Amino acid sequence: MIIDTAEKIGLDSGEICDFYQKNWNKPVILSDRKFYNWQFMGGPQSKANDCLVAYDERKKIMAGVMGLNARPFILGGESLKGAELTTWIVSEEYRTSGCGAKMLMRLMQDYEVLLGMGISEDALKVYLRMGFKFLREIPRFLKIINLDRISKYLEISQLGLKLMKMTNVQKEIEAEELNDLDELSPIADMFSSGLNHFSRNKDFLKWRYFDHPYFSYKCIRFSSGSKSCVIVYRIDFPDSEFRIAHLTDILGDEEIFSQAIYKLCKLLETTEIDIVDFYCTSSRVY
Repeated sequence: MIIDTAEKIGLDSGEICDFYQKNWNKPVILSDRKFYNWQFMGGPQSKANDCLVAYDERKKIMAGVMGLNARPFILGGESLKGAELTTWIVSEEYRTSGCGAKMLMRLMQDYEVLLGMGISEDALKVYLRMGFKFLREIPRFLKIINLDRISKYLEISQLGLKLMKMTNVQKEIEAEELNDLDELSPIADMFSSGLNHFSRNKDFLKWRYFDHPYFSYKCIRFSSGSKSCVIVYRIDFPDSEFRIAHLTDILGDEEIFSQAIYKLCKLLETTEIDIVDFYCTSSRVY
């Protein structure tokens, strides 16, 4: 069994996409070659097809694939070699062969920091055996904009209805759309100082938000006096019964985060948005 990158084994993105399509138990975006090339070959740290593959050289077939994005991790001001892990799949034929553990071992040799999200129960057992730490829950925050449209999907208590109307934001704040990456980059750099995090440098922001093959992101800059921040979001499910605005990043002066989020929600009230949500693990944000 060979454990190496798709590039070094000699596999192209089409072959990897076909493997995902054949072995994943439901439709998966990584079977789309255009998305795959953006996700794993178009990133700022991607020099080639760096996804890790377990390859049975005797049968000349793939046994497993681990999608990954190489990305520096900043820890205490020092840049470490890191990678974000996505969509790990081992074909049914090889699930008791030990190749999954060998794939993780190889990644632990190649990188100093590894992070994966949305882990299945079967994969979790392997991660834990290999010494990974497990965060069971990632806080998800929801703001309901249009209760009438989504009420049939929810059960909300009287206390919940009261909380929906509460706010402690008093100050007004200015908002404008931001499309200039050169203006976004220094705001991201300012916010990142003092945090332990995967890099949000200019190249990453361009790839993640400006070069995406399918999603269209909006950047809104909020200002109050000398303070400013940027919120990045996208709209999902435009043709379904309700529409969600996903906040994917907030960068800049923490002092005005609450004002900026409140202002964005008020702006979205004038559109067809029904729910605003975001995930966050930093208490400095929520």
